[in-house]
Amino acid sequence: MDVYHSWIYRHVVNTEGFMWTVVYFVFAINMFCPLIVWGIINWNRVQGWFRQPKQPSPQENGNQAQP
Repeated sequence: MDVYHSWIYRHVVNTEGFMWTVVYFVFAINMFCPLIVWGIINWNRVQGWFRQPKQPSPQENGNQAQP
């Protein structure tokens, strides 16, 4: 198969715009990979940031000792 003389290689893959897209994509992956790995390792902590605080039920409030 003669890939280097095909239309898709000459007009799409071998263009300056496509190459810059690949460069920016690899650069973005290199920048965000540490954040993604950190998020996977600390997933429980990250979930805790977005959870709503638990509201005490009225039954729990009634069982507290009165001063």
